Amino acid sequence: MSIGYRIFVHARSIASLPKSGRRRDQVIAFLEALETDSGNQHGDGTGFIDPVSSRVYRLATVAGFVVTWWCDDAVREVKVVRIEKSPL
Repeated sequence: MSIGYRIFVHARSIASLPKSGRRRDQVIAFLEALETDSGNQHGDGTGFIDPVSSRVYRLATVAGFVVTWWCDDAVREVKVVRIEKSPL
């Protein structure tokens, strides 16, 4: 049996979401889905490599918010570093 990834979300990221409602629920459901495959299959194909850390960051637009995360496969963790309103 495969153990899912643990999801860590930066506190300021959660604070950027609405206090309640459908959009918040959709973002939370997306974050929960990252647990099953470390987020490697999620997102809209957008990402970037941080030149300092060499980490691969992934991005996804969910319910009008851009979610940014990176995967630490060695310890089976996903680090969500930013959730912000989409500029579009």
